[in-house]
Amino acid sequence: MKSQNVPISICFLASIISFHGYSTLAAEHVSRKFSIKINPECETILGSDCSTNSTLNLVHIRSDGPHDTLHFLWSFLGSPSLLLARTPLQSNLSVDWISIFEDAGGAISFEPAPYYVFGWSLVKVWVYNDQNDTARLDKADQSEVEDYDAKNFLWSRVDNSSILNSTMVRMSFEARAYDHKEGEAFGAQQMGPHGFFKITIRMKSTEDYSTVLPYMMYNENSTQVDIAFNDVQLNTTAEEYPNHPRIAFKYIMVQDNGNRNAEAGKMHLDVTKTLDDEHSPGVFEVYSVNTPAKGSDQSYMQWKPICYTAEVRDVIDSVDVVAYSLQNASSVLHEDNVQDSILWSYFGAEIDNVTLQAMNISFGTVGDGFYNKTKHISWTYSTGFGVPPPDRVSLLVMLVVSIGLGIPVLIIVLSVIYMLMCRVRRPRDDLLLGQ
Repeated sequence: MKSQNVPISICFLASIISFHGYSTLAAEHVSRKFSIKINPECETILGSDCSTNSTLNLVHIRSDGPHDTLHFLWSFLGSPSLLLARTPLQSNLSVDWISIFEDAGGAISFEPAPYYVFGWSLVKVWVYNDQNDTARLDKADQSEVEDYDAKNFLWSRVDNSSILNSTMVRMSFEARAYDHKEGEAFGAQQMGPHGFFKITIRMKSTEDYSTVLPYMMYNENSTQVDIAFNDVQLNTTAEEYPNHPRIAFKYIMVQDNGNRNAEAGKMHLDVTKTLDDEHSPGVFEVYSVNTPAKGSDQSYMQWKPICYTAEVRDVIDSVDVVAYSLQNASSVLHEDNVQDSILWSYFGAEIDNVTLQAMNISFGTVGDGFYNKTKHISWTYSTGFGVPPPDRVSLLVMLVVSIGLGIPVLIIVLSVIYMLMCRVRRPRDDLLLGQ
Protein backbone atom coordinates (compact mmCIF):
# COMPACT_ATOMS: atom_id res chain seq x y z
CA MET A 1 0.00 0.00 0.00
CA LYS A 2 2.83 2.40 0.80
CA SER A 3 4.11 2.31 -2.76
CA GLN A 4 0.76 3.70 -3.94
CA ASN A 5 0.87 6.68 -1.58
CA VAL A 6 4.19 8.17 -2.66
CA PRO A 7 3.17 9.08 -6.24
CA ILE A 8 0.05 10.83 -4.95
CA SER A 9 2.17 12.91 -2.56
CA ILE A 10 4.64 13.76 -5.28
CA CYS A 11 1.79 14.85 -7.55
CA PHE A 12 0.52 17.16 -4.83
CA LEU A 13 4.00 18.63 -4.39
CA ALA A 14 4.27 19.12 -8.14
CA SER A 15 1.01 21.04 -8.11
CA ILE A 16 2.37 23.32 -5.39
CA ILE A 17 5.51 24.07 -7.37
CA SER A 18 3.51 24.53 -10.57
CA PHE A 19 1.17 26.95 -8.82
CA HIS A 20 4.24 28.91 -7.78
CA GLY A 21 4.59 29.81 -11.43
CA TYR A 22 7.73 27.91 -12.35
CA SER A 23 8.46 24.63 -14.06
CA THR A 24 9.14 21.67 -11.77
CA LEU A 25 12.17 20.84 -13.88
CA ALA A 26 15.26 22.64 -12.61
CA ALA A 27 17.23 24.63 -15.15
CA GLU A 28 20.61 23.33 -16.13
CA HIS A 29 23.24 24.81 -13.85
CA VAL A 30 26.62 25.84 -15.19
CA SER A 31 29.72 25.78 -13.01
CA ARG A 32 31.22 29.27 -12.80
CA LYS A 33 34.39 30.69 -11.30
CA PHE A 34 34.61 34.19 -9.85
CA SER A 35 37.50 36.61 -10.10
CA ILE A 36 37.34 40.08 -8.52
CA LYS A 37 39.14 43.30 -9.24
CA ILE A 38 38.55 46.53 -7.33
CA ASN A 39 38.90 49.78 -9.30
CA PRO A 40 40.29 48.14 -12.46
CA GLU A 41 42.82 50.23 -14.43
CA CYS A 42 42.63 53.11 -11.93
CA GLU A 43 46.46 53.19 -11.82
CA THR A 44 46.31 55.13 -15.09
CA ILE A 45 45.11 58.23 -13.23
CA LEU A 46 46.35 57.68 -9.68
CA GLY A 47 49.72 56.18 -10.54
CA SER A 48 49.52 53.56 -7.80
CA ASP A 49 47.50 50.57 -6.68
CA CYS A 50 44.15 52.06 -5.71
CA SER A 51 42.37 48.81 -4.85
CA THR A 52 42.85 49.69 -1.17
CA ASN A 53 41.12 53.05 -1.55
CA SER A 54 37.86 52.40 0.35
CA THR A 55 36.18 55.58 -0.93
CA LEU A 56 36.75 54.78 -4.62
CA ASN A 57 34.49 51.85 -5.45
CA LEU A 58 34.13 50.29 -8.88
CA VAL A 59 34.11 46.52 -8.40
CA HIS A 60 34.39 44.13 -11.33
CA ILE A 61 33.27 40.56 -10.58
CA ARG A 62 34.01 38.29 -13.52
CA SER A 63 32.06 35.03 -13.61
CA ASP A 64 33.57 32.61 -16.14
CA GLY A 65 31.59 29.61 -17.37
CA PRO A 66 32.37 27.00 -20.03
CA HIS A 67 30.76 28.99 -22.87
CA ASP A 68 30.54 32.64 -21.80
CA THR A 69 31.45 35.19 -19.16
CA LEU A 70 29.10 37.19 -16.97
CA HIS A 71 30.45 40.57 -15.82
CA PHE A 72 28.97 42.06 -12.64
CA LEU A 73 30.20 45.65 -12.51
CA TRP A 74 29.23 47.31 -9.23
CA SER A 75 29.67 51.04 -8.90
CA PHE A 76 29.36 53.40 -5.96
CA LEU A 77 30.71 56.29 -8.03
CA GLY A 78 27.58 58.42 -8.15
CA SER A 79 24.37 56.43 -7.68
CA PRO A 80 24.76 52.81 -6.49
CA SER A 81 24.50 50.76 -9.68
CA LEU A 82 24.99 47.34 -11.25
CA LEU A 83 25.91 46.75 -14.88
CA LEU A 84 25.56 43.11 -15.93
CA ALA A 85 26.99 41.99 -19.28
CA ARG A 86 27.15 38.58 -20.93
CA THR A 87 30.14 38.35 -23.23
CA PRO A 88 32.33 35.83 -25.05
CA LEU A 89 34.95 34.17 -22.87
CA GLN A 90 37.75 36.28 -24.33
CA SER A 91 36.02 39.59 -23.62
CA ASN A 92 37.75 42.13 -21.38
CA LEU A 93 36.57 45.23 -19.52
CA SER A 94 38.04 48.63 -20.32
CA VAL A 95 37.58 51.65 -18.01
CA ASP A 96 38.38 55.26 -18.93
CA TRP A 97 38.59 56.85 -15.47
CA ILE A 98 39.01 60.39 -16.73
CA SER A 99 35.75 60.10 -18.69
CA ILE A 100 34.00 58.62 -15.64
CA PHE A 101 34.95 61.60 -13.49
CA GLU A 102 33.78 63.92 -16.27
CA ASP A 103 30.43 62.05 -16.53
CA ALA A 104 31.13 61.28 -20.16
CA GLY A 105 29.42 58.44 -22.02
CA GLY A 106 31.46 55.54 -23.34
CA ALA A 107 33.81 55.45 -20.35
CA ILE A 108 33.13 51.73 -19.89
CA SER A 109 33.37 49.19 -22.69
CA PHE A 110 33.93 45.51 -23.41
CA GLU A 111 36.02 43.97 -26.18
CA PRO A 112 34.66 41.94 -27.95
CA ALA A 113 31.24 43.55 -27.55
CA PRO A 114 28.69 41.92 -25.20
CA TYR A 115 25.90 39.67 -26.37
CA TYR A 116 23.59 41.29 -23.85
CA VAL A 117 23.62 44.05 -21.21
CA PHE A 118 21.29 44.75 -18.29
CA GLY A 119 21.65 47.27 -15.48
CA TRP A 120 19.94 49.20 -12.76
CA SER A 121 20.69 52.18 -10.58
CA LEU A 122 19.28 53.35 -7.25
CA VAL A 123 18.93 57.04 -8.12
CA LYS A 124 16.70 58.58 -5.43
CA VAL A 125 15.72 58.24 -1.81
CA TRP A 126 12.41 59.83 -0.85
CA VAL A 127 11.32 60.86 2.64
CA TYR A 128 7.62 61.64 2.60
CA ASN A 129 5.05 62.64 5.18
CA ASP A 130 2.31 59.99 5.32
CA GLN A 131 -0.20 62.24 7.08
CA ASN A 132 -3.17 59.91 6.43
CA ASP A 133 -1.27 56.69 7.17
CA THR A 134 -1.92 55.09 3.76
CA ALA A 135 1.59 53.60 3.51
CA ARG A 136 1.62 54.57 -0.18
CA LEU A 137 3.89 57.04 -1.88
CA ASP A 138 1.38 57.77 -4.64
CA LYS A 139 -1.25 58.93 -2.12
CA ALA A 140 1.03 61.32 -0.26
CA ASP A 141 0.79 65.08 -0.60
CA GLN A 142 3.50 65.75 -3.19
CA SER A 143 4.38 69.01 -1.48
CA GLU A 144 5.48 66.91 1.51
CA VAL A 145 7.75 64.56 -0.45
CA GLU A 146 11.46 65.36 -0.14
CA ASP A 147 13.78 63.72 -2.66
CA TYR A 148 17.49 63.08 -2.16
CA ASP A 149 19.83 62.10 -4.98
CA ALA A 150 21.51 58.80 -4.24
CA LYS A 151 24.71 60.03 -5.91
CA ASN A 152 25.26 62.39 -2.96
CA PHE A 153 25.68 59.66 -0.35
CA LEU A 154 29.35 59.31 0.54
CA TRP A 155 30.11 55.61 0.25
CA SER A 156 32.98 53.65 1.76
CA ARG A 157 33.85 49.99 1.37
CA VAL A 158 33.71 47.91 4.57
CA ASP A 159 36.64 45.60 3.94
CA ASN A 160 36.60 43.79 7.27
CA SER A 161 33.38 41.97 6.27
CA SER A 162 34.49 41.02 2.75
CA ILE A 163 34.75 37.49 1.37
CA LEU A 164 36.39 37.36 -2.05
CA ASN A 165 37.25 34.00 -3.62
CA SER A 166 36.46 31.90 -6.69
CA THR A 167 33.20 30.47 -5.29
CA MET A 168 31.86 33.19 -2.96
CA VAL A 169 31.69 36.97 -2.85
CA ARG A 170 30.44 39.19 -0.04
CA MET A 171 31.10 42.92 0.05
CA SER A 172 29.52 45.75 2.02
CA PHE A 173 29.39 49.46 1.24
CA GLU A 174 28.29 52.02 3.80
CA ALA A 175 27.38 55.70 3.77
CA ARG A 176 27.29 57.75 6.97
CA ALA A 177 27.24 61.20 5.41
CA TYR A 178 25.25 62.99 2.72
CA ASP A 179 26.54 65.82 0.54
CA HIS A 180 23.68 68.34 0.58
CA LYS A 181 25.55 70.85 -1.60
CA GLU A 182 27.15 68.42 -4.04
CA GLY A 183 30.82 68.95 -3.44
CA GLU A 184 30.80 72.46 -2.02
CA ALA A 185 32.81 73.17 1.10
CA PHE A 186 31.08 71.93 4.27
CA GLY A 187 28.29 70.43 2.16
CA ALA A 188 28.67 66.90 3.56
CA GLN A 189 26.89 66.22 6.84
CA GLN A 190 26.61 63.17 9.04
CA MET A 191 23.21 61.42 8.85
CA GLY A 192 22.68 61.49 12.59
CA PRO A 193 24.83 60.04 15.38
CA HIS A 194 23.87 56.46 14.52
CA GLY A 195 22.70 56.89 10.95
CA PHE A 196 23.98 54.69 8.14
CA PHE A 197 22.89 53.48 4.72
CA LYS A 198 24.44 50.07 4.00
CA ILE A 199 24.37 47.86 0.90
CA THR A 200 25.74 44.32 1.01
CA ILE A 201 26.16 42.14 -2.08
CA ARG A 202 26.41 38.35 -1.94
CA MET A 203 27.24 35.87 -4.70
CA LYS A 204 27.77 32.11 -4.76
CA SER A 205 28.85 29.81 -7.56
CA THR A 206 26.05 27.37 -6.67
CA GLU A 207 22.32 27.68 -6.14
CA ASP A 208 21.47 28.37 -2.51
CA TYR A 209 19.19 30.18 -0.11
CA SER A 210 20.26 33.27 1.75
CA THR A 211 21.11 32.84 5.41
CA VAL A 212 18.98 35.82 6.48
CA LEU A 213 15.26 36.50 6.25
CA PRO A 214 13.35 36.34 3.94
CA TYR A 215 15.74 33.61 2.73
CA MET A 216 15.76 34.52 -0.96
CA MET A 217 17.00 31.94 -3.45
CA TYR A 218 19.86 32.91 -5.71
CA ASN A 219 22.19 31.04 -8.04
CA GLU A 220 25.48 31.25 -9.93
CA ASN A 221 24.00 33.72 -12.44
CA SER A 222 22.73 36.21 -9.88
CA THR A 223 23.59 38.23 -6.82
CA GLN A 224 21.69 39.10 -3.67
CA VAL A 225 21.45 42.68 -2.43
CA ASP A 226 20.81 43.44 1.25
CA ILE A 227 19.92 47.04 2.14
CA ALA A 228 19.93 48.51 5.65
CA PHE A 229 18.64 52.07 6.19
CA ASN A 230 19.24 52.81 9.85
CA ASP A 231 18.39 55.98 11.83
CA VAL A 232 19.09 58.09 8.76
CA GLN A 233 18.39 61.82 9.21
CA LEU A 234 18.64 63.51 5.84
CA ASN A 235 17.03 66.83 6.74
CA THR A 236 19.39 69.59 7.75
CA THR A 237 17.28 70.68 10.73
CA ALA A 238 14.95 68.84 13.09
CA GLU A 239 12.10 71.20 12.18
CA GLU A 240 12.20 70.01 8.57
CA TYR A 241 11.73 66.36 9.50
CA PRO A 242 8.14 65.18 8.79
CA ASN A 243 5.86 64.09 11.60
CA HIS A 244 4.86 60.83 9.89
CA PRO A 245 7.89 59.88 7.78
CA ARG A 246 8.15 56.97 5.40
CA ILE A 247 10.98 55.96 3.08
CA ALA A 248 10.88 55.16 -0.63
CA PHE A 249 13.44 54.41 -3.36
CA LYS A 250 13.56 55.05 -7.09
CA TYR A 251 15.32 52.67 -9.48
CA ILE A 252 16.28 53.12 -13.12
CA MET A 253 16.57 49.88 -15.14
CA VAL A 254 18.02 49.39 -18.62
CA GLN A 255 18.34 46.50 -21.07
CA ASP A 256 20.27 46.32 -24.34
CA ASN A 257 19.80 43.31 -26.59
CA GLY A 258 22.67 44.28 -28.87
CA ASN A 259 20.41 45.45 -31.72
CA ARG A 260 19.48 49.05 -31.07
CA ASN A 261 17.57 49.42 -34.31
CA ALA A 262 15.03 46.77 -33.27
CA GLU A 263 11.90 47.24 -31.18
CA ALA A 264 13.15 47.53 -27.61
CA GLY A 265 10.14 46.01 -25.84
CA LYS A 266 9.09 46.69 -22.26
CA MET A 267 9.92 45.27 -18.87
CA HIS A 268 7.03 44.01 -16.79
CA LEU A 269 6.30 43.72 -13.09
CA ASP A 270 5.03 40.25 -12.21
CA VAL A 271 3.42 38.98 -9.02
CA THR A 272 3.64 35.22 -8.46
CA LYS A 273 1.45 33.43 -5.94
CA THR A 274 2.76 30.53 -3.92
CA LEU A 275 1.32 28.06 -1.42
CA ASP A 276 4.72 27.50 0.17
CA ASP A 277 5.83 29.86 2.96
CA GLU A 278 8.41 27.48 4.44
CA HIS A 279 11.31 29.90 3.99
CA SER A 280 9.39 33.16 4.54
CA PRO A 281 6.57 32.51 7.01
CA GLY A 282 3.35 34.31 6.15
CA VAL A 283 4.57 35.49 2.72
CA PHE A 284 2.74 33.96 -0.24
CA GLU A 285 3.80 36.30 -3.04
CA VAL A 286 6.98 36.97 -4.99
CA TYR A 287 7.50 40.15 -7.02
CA SER A 288 9.85 40.41 -9.96
CA VAL A 289 10.70 42.85 -12.71
CA ASN A 290 11.45 40.76 -15.79
CA THR A 291 13.01 42.12 -18.93
CA PRO A 292 11.68 41.10 -22.34
CA ALA A 293 13.39 37.94 -23.55
CA LYS A 294 15.86 38.45 -26.40
CA GLY A 295 16.53 34.94 -27.63
CA SER A 296 18.00 33.14 -24.63
CA ASP A 297 18.91 36.39 -22.87
CA GLN A 298 16.84 37.88 -20.08
CA SER A 299 17.33 39.51 -16.66
CA TYR A 300 15.37 40.28 -13.53
CA MET A 301 15.06 41.87 -10.12
CA GLN A 302 13.13 39.75 -7.61
CA TRP A 303 11.97 40.27 -4.02
CA LYS A 304 9.36 39.22 -1.52
CA PRO A 305 7.02 42.06 -0.45
CA ILE A 306 8.41 42.25 3.06
CA CYS A 307 11.14 44.16 4.88
CA TYR A 308 12.23 44.34 8.51
CA THR A 309 12.30 47.13 11.05
CA ALA A 310 15.12 45.76 13.22
CA GLU A 311 18.78 45.09 12.47
CA VAL A 312 18.34 41.51 13.69
CA ARG A 313 15.57 40.34 11.39
CA ASP A 314 12.52 38.62 12.80
CA VAL A 315 9.06 37.87 11.44
CA ILE A 316 7.40 39.97 14.14
CA ASP A 317 9.42 43.01 12.99
CA SER A 318 8.23 42.90 9.38
CA VAL A 319 6.32 45.47 7.31
CA ASP A 320 5.24 45.65 3.67
CA VAL A 321 7.21 46.56 0.58
CA VAL A 322 5.03 48.34 -2.00
CA ALA A 323 6.03 48.28 -5.69
CA TYR A 324 4.52 50.75 -8.15
CA SER A 325 3.92 50.48 -11.88
CA LEU A 326 6.90 50.74 -14.18
CA GLN A 327 7.32 54.03 -16.01
CA ASN A 328 9.28 55.11 -19.05
CA ALA A 329 12.50 56.97 -18.27
CA SER A 330 14.67 59.30 -20.31
CA SER A 331 18.10 60.90 -20.12
CA VAL A 332 16.59 64.29 -20.99
CA LEU A 333 14.38 64.29 -17.88
CA HIS A 334 16.32 65.67 -14.94
CA GLU A 335 14.22 63.83 -12.34
CA ASP A 336 15.21 60.44 -13.82
CA ASN A 337 18.90 60.98 -12.86
CA VAL A 338 20.05 58.74 -15.71
CA GLN A 339 23.42 60.51 -15.99
CA ASP A 340 24.35 59.92 -12.35
CA SER A 341 25.56 56.32 -12.67
CA ILE A 342 27.72 53.93 -14.67
CA LEU A 343 24.68 53.17 -16.82
CA TRP A 344 25.47 56.50 -18.48
CA SER A 345 29.20 55.71 -18.43
CA TYR A 346 28.49 52.64 -20.57
CA PHE A 347 25.61 53.73 -22.82
CA GLY A 348 26.04 57.49 -23.04
CA ALA A 349 23.42 59.18 -25.23
CA GLU A 350 22.57 55.76 -26.72
CA ILE A 351 20.73 54.95 -23.50
CA ASP A 352 17.54 56.44 -24.98
CA ASN A 353 17.66 53.89 -27.81
CA VAL A 354 17.34 50.87 -25.53
CA THR A 355 14.78 49.73 -22.97
CA LEU A 356 14.89 52.28 -20.13
CA GLN A 357 12.32 52.29 -17.33
CA ALA A 358 11.87 53.49 -13.75
CA MET A 359 10.25 51.92 -10.70
CA ASN A 360 9.40 53.21 -7.24
CA ILE A 361 9.53 51.11 -4.06
CA SER A 362 8.17 52.22 -0.67
CA PHE A 363 8.29 50.63 2.77
CA GLY A 364 5.71 50.45 5.53
CA THR A 365 2.36 49.09 6.65
CA VAL A 366 -0.73 51.00 7.77
CA GLY A 367 -0.60 51.38 11.55
CA ASP A 368 3.07 50.41 11.93
CA GLY A 369 4.10 53.66 13.63
CA PHE A 370 5.95 55.05 10.57
CA TYR A 371 9.72 55.13 10.12
CA ASN A 372 10.08 57.04 13.41
CA LYS A 373 9.04 54.04 15.48
CA THR A 374 12.17 51.95 14.89
CA LYS A 375 14.16 54.14 12.45
CA HIS A 376 15.30 51.04 10.61
CA ILE A 377 14.54 49.27 7.33
CA SER A 378 16.22 46.08 6.08
CA TRP A 379 15.25 44.85 2.63
CA THR A 380 16.60 42.08 0.37
CA TYR A 381 16.27 41.42 -3.34
CA SER A 382 18.09 39.31 -5.91
CA THR A 383 19.08 40.33 -9.40
CA GLY A 384 20.80 38.59 -12.24
CA PHE A 385 20.83 37.00 -15.64
CA GLY A 386 18.12 34.64 -16.91
CA VAL A 387 14.89 33.94 -15.03
CA PRO A 388 14.52 34.01 -11.22
CA PRO A 389 15.44 30.68 -9.60
CA PRO A 390 12.37 28.88 -8.21
CA ASP A 391 11.96 28.00 -4.56
CA ARG A 392 12.83 24.41 -3.71
CA VAL A 393 10.66 22.26 -1.47
CA SER A 394 12.83 20.82 1.27
CA LEU A 395 13.07 17.11 2.07
CA LEU A 396 11.40 17.73 5.43
CA VAL A 397 8.34 19.27 3.77
CA MET A 398 8.21 16.43 1.24
CA LEU A 399 8.26 13.90 4.08
CA VAL A 400 5.59 15.76 6.05
CA VAL A 401 3.32 16.04 3.01
CA SER A 402 3.94 12.41 2.05
CA ILE A 403 3.08 11.23 5.55
CA GLY A 404 0.14 13.62 5.80
CA LEU A 405 -1.34 12.37 2.54
CA GLY A 406 -0.15 8.80 2.86
CA ILE A 407 -1.88 7.99 6.14
CA PRO A 408 -5.39 9.14 5.02
CA VAL A 409 -4.98 7.32 1.72
CA LEU A 410 -3.86 4.19 3.57
CA ILE A 411 -6.90 4.41 5.86
CA ILE A 412 -9.24 4.85 2.87
CA VAL A 413 -7.71 1.90 1.00
CA LEU A 414 -7.86 -0.36 4.07
CA SER A 415 -11.47 0.69 4.67
CA VAL A 416 -12.41 -0.18 1.07
CA ILE A 417 -10.69 -3.57 1.39
CA TYR A 418 -12.50 -4.24 4.64
CA MET A 419 -15.89 -3.36 3.12
CA LEU A 420 -15.23 -5.57 0.11
CA MET A 421 -14.23 -8.47 2.36
CA CYS A 422 -17.40 -7.98 4.39
CA ARG A 423 -19.54 -8.14 1.24
CA VAL A 424 -17.80 -11.28 0.07
CA ARG A 425 -18.25 -12.99 3.43
CA ARG A 426 -21.93 -11.95 3.90
CA PRO A 427 -23.45 -14.21 1.19
CA ARG A 428 -21.41 -17.15 2.50
CA ASP A 429 -22.69 -16.54 6.05
CA ASP A 430 -26.29 -16.25 4.75
CA LEU A 431 -25.89 -19.57 2.95
CA LEU A 432 -24.65 -21.31 6.10
CA LEU A 433 -27.59 -19.91 8.10
CA GLY A 434 -30.05 -21.19 5.46
CA GLN A 435 -28.76 -24.74 5.88
